[in-house]
Amino acid sequence: MTAEEGKSQVEKKEGVGEAKIKIPKWIILIGVIAILGVLAYFLYLYLTPSVTGGAVLGRVEGAIITYLYHPNCPPEYCNVSQLRSWSEEFGVNFHSYFAEWMQGHVALLYSNDKVWIVDFSSKKNFADTICKAIGSENACRFVEENLNKTSVVNVDLFVMSYCPFGIAMENAIYPVKNLLKDKLRVRPYFILYPSCSSNDGCETREVNGINVTLWAMHGNQELYENKRQACIYKYLGENVWWEYVYCFNQNKNADTCLQRLGINVNVINACIENEGFFFLQKDQEACASYNAWGSPTVFVNGDLYTGERTPEGFKNFVCRYFIERPSECAQRLSSTSSAPSGQC
Repeated sequence: MTAEEGKSQVEKKEGVGEAKIKIPKWIILIGVIAILGVLAYFLYLYLTPSVTGGAVLGRVEGAIITYLYHPNCPPEYCNVSQLRSWSEEFGVNFHSYFAEWMQGHVALLYSNDKVWIVDFSSKKNFADTICKAIGSENACRFVEENLNKTSVVNVDLFVMSYCPFGIAMENAIYPVKNLLKDKLRVRPYFILYPSCSSNDGCETREVNGINVTLWAMHGNQELYENKRQACIYKYLGENVWWEYVYCFNQNKNADTCLQRLGINVNVINACIENEGFFFLQKDQEACASYNAWGSPTVFVNGDLYTGERTPEGFKNFVCRYFIERPSECAQRLSSTSSAPSGQC
């Protein structure tokens, strides 16, 4: 063995030398957003567009949307004219650019040295982003006029029972439910993937001649707990489910919570054994229908909730959807979140 080979062996044993570093996805996402933000600022100040119908981009007073897309993006997918029309309607300058390095497309709203990623999946979501970011009267009016208002507001809550981000969302909704009571109806759905990344949390059964697979990201404990909560919701209703979930999220002790609430353990266990899988299968189908695979994903009267995960933030969002705003909406709730934003 040469001296260099010996040194290499020592370095490997002592952890010196090459090491593989796994960078968390959230750090990568923040980096991408930061790069796009800097790019939007650069484009905002200095560049002239490659395709903008002859518009010249310089320093513009107010807000501007910069739309970046790949040259080969199909027009029905990268609809530049539609986004330009929406922007003009809501009083925002719009410019578009070819970006060879883009895999898809992105719209960035720049105003007062701040950058937002614009949701352009629908005109209402587009307007909602602009309304929240810069308070455009036209955008805010459009959102308000197109809300699906009802006397009872319905919430579809997609979560994983052991996901800290999902738990934080439940902790934000719980005080709002207690405040609004029957004026707010929450339907929980548990997120189970149709293929398994490991044996832990994986279950497959034959249903009507077809193999159905459920996989819980946080293992067997989550798969079982999802079944238990689905059974509690099915047989004891939303209010009891909320009390159980609030208790379970505090201590992760199901037996204590069941006993404290006087829930018949034998009935719930029988449901878990005989019906739990099929309840979760239906939830999986709902996940596919809503394309809701991250915990939490929340819809309020069909609109995706993207606000703060605080009781006050969620209450304010929900109260926009009442035909007649209840007096309870004036009560102020906590503006503190129990966990940072993110998804499992």
